[in-house]
Parts: sequence; C-alpha cells; structure tokens
Amino acid sequence: MRLKIKDNNKLINCFYSESITGLNKAIYQIDTDNKNINATLYIDEKKISCDELLGLKELLLKSNIKLTHIYSSCRESVITAKSLQINSNFSNKYFDKFNPKIEDQSHNKD
Repeated sequence: MRLKIKDNNKLINCFYSESITGLNKAIYQIDTDNKNINATLYIDEKKISCDELLGLKELLLKSNIKLTHIYSSCRESVITAKSLQINSNFSNKYFDKFNPKIEDQSHNKD
C-alpha cells in the first residue's frame, strides 16, 4: 500500500506499508498546518476491511488530511471505499508508476 500526501498538487510525502496499521503510524509524522492537504491511497492486491479503512479515514481527518481517492487492484477494497463515500477505482495501471526511491522515503515498512 502507498499513501501519497499532497498539498495543492505538490507532493509532501509518500508512505509505503504492508498494512493499514503501518500507514496509521506514518501519519503522525506529517506536519499539517495547511488545511488543503489531500491523500490518495494505492492498494495493490490487498483486501481492506471497512473498519480499517474507516479508521484510516478518521485519523487522516483528525490530521486535517482528506482522503480523496483510492486506487486498488482488489474489487472488495473498491467496494468498501465506495460504501464509505470515498472516490475509488479498480485499476492495475497506477502501481507501475512508483519507483524504489519513493518507497524508501518514509522507512515505515512493517
């Protein structure tokens, strides 16, 4: 999973984790003075429960970050996101964009 944090379309940070728990820990590292911060979650072949996704969404909102979109290669995760009124798409094409340099920025692997 990758969580991209952007401020006015400028990349602030990109976190990589094998689980939602790892992303939750990473969120505390973000300085959120600005209220125009958005996040996009990329989930590659991983099913996420409604409780996990709701917890992530609420934690991001507490940090003044809005989870605006989810791209997933797992249909169940897309359905879960849509049930929580999060824009989501079933897609495999977005996962090739990431290179190892972006993954290594946060050092938050589980």
